[in-house]
Amino acid sequence: MEIISNANFLILLEKANAITSVSELFGEPNFHIANVENNLMKKNGMKLKYHLHISKLGKKEYLMMKKIKGKNGHLLSKIEIQNIAIAKANGFILLTDEPSVKKACTDFGVSCFTLPMLLKAFWAKKIISKKQVWEIMQAMEKHGKKFGNVDAILDQG
Repeated sequence: MEIISNANFLILLEKANAITSVSELFGEPNFHIANVENNLMKKNGMKLKYHLHISKLGKKEYLMMKKIKGKNGHLLSKIEIQNIAIAKANGFILLTDEPSVKKACTDFGVSCFTLPMLLKAFWAKKIISKKQVWEIMQAMEKHGKKFGNVDAILDQG
């Protein structure tokens, strides 16, 4: 399984001790970040214990970036466009917490998971308990993450 994400998303997951659960959910995936975000990972002392790859852009990724930029470019950052293009061109799953990225993923047929989707999947798939998900959410809030509808994550419905 191949997963791409922006560095801040992975840093938040790592700081909240949730990377292990992501790895279990996706069966020991390879994590990818855009080449330009490698310095951000290093600056934050991030050395994922898992398979971290720096994704570079090739011809098919550049062509996909043009399509994405043409349709959604005004709503997305350059890194977000790169991540969507890499995910689409290579069949990766994209992890995001940005509504505009999720919409673009839907528009371009890219599989994506948002943070609430991940957290709900952790307990729904019995990787960790709801109590442990709650603890992860509290840890993330200490690092500045705000959760709107907690019940949507922790309820069955």
